[in-house]
Formats: sequence, C-alpha cells, structure tokens
Amino acid sequence: MSHSSALTRTAFAAIRPLLLQSPERGALPVLRAATDPDVRGGEYYGPRGFQQSKGFPKVVRSSPQSYDTSPQRRLWALSEDMTNIEFPSGAQPGRHLHE
Repeated sequence: MSHSSALTRTAFAAIRPLLLQSPERGALPVLRAATDPDVRGGEYYGPRGFQQSKGFPKVVRSSPQSYDTSPQRRLWALSEDMTNIEFPSGAQPGRHLHE
C-alpha cells in the first residue's frame, strides 16, 4: 500500500462523517415518505442538512427532471405493456394526489 493511498483513506475517513450519513440515516426519507400518515402525494423527502447530504428528513423540492411529464408517460406506457396491466385513466404520471 502506498503512503498516498493510506493518507487519502485516512483523510476521507475523517471527513466522511461531516459530509455523509450512515445507510440507516440515508433510509429515513424513504421510510418517512412510506409511513408518515401526514405525507401527501407528490411530496419528496430528503435530508434537511446542507445540500441535502445529511440530516433528518424534510419535504424538499425534487429535481427539475422529475417535472418533465414526457419520460413519465413513456415509463407509464412501458410499465403497462410489460405487465399487461392497464391502469385506471385517473392514475396518470405527473398528477399529484393532492391536486
């Protein structure tokens, strides 16, 4: 093992807790979205810390790409084709439950 790789690993190990969170903490936004009875359809959850890199979950704005309905509709149609299931017309991509 070279000195530089050992130094890099040591430095990253020291900095990692400041920038990132554990897998358990990383799962909290998904768990909150799935289990919190106050969550509304269309809400996104992420860490509340700096740059949403760590912290307890809060409602966050999703990426601009998530608002593009064209790929949503393609995925919806592909899902129906692959599963041989036609979903009700009221359940459409880009439509939030609280609208």
